[in-house]
Amino acid sequence: MSKNNLWNYYITIEMPALNTMLQMLLNGILINREELSNIREDLLTLMNQLELQAYRIVRRRFKINRQKDLIKILYDELHLPIQRTPHGRVCLKKSYLNILADKHPLPKLIIEYRPVP
Repeated sequence: MSKNNLWNYYITIEMPALNTMLQMLLNGILINREELSNIREDLLTLMNQLELQAYRIVRRRFKINRQKDLIKILYDELHLPIQRTPHGRVCLKKSYLNILADKHPLPKLIIEYRPVP
């Protein structure tokens, strides 16, 4: 980028954005607490549903966020193919879980559950 283009970008994009961010920092932002509470409840319900589905598939409870439990269930109990990272660890990345999802329903549930905070 030339100096003219950089200056233009700075004046037209950066400066107005900085002004807006400064105003937000000074004034804060409005949050609808009722809507936030509703979203939280929806997420908790979704998490519970996904956990119950996972428990039904495996026929027992386990910690769906615990890597050790997932490795044991996916690879030791369900005998799904293992992929390792370059460092030799068992891979539980989303990209590999997507591959496993074609072989068994549990990896798909794990993928759905993960983005839920």
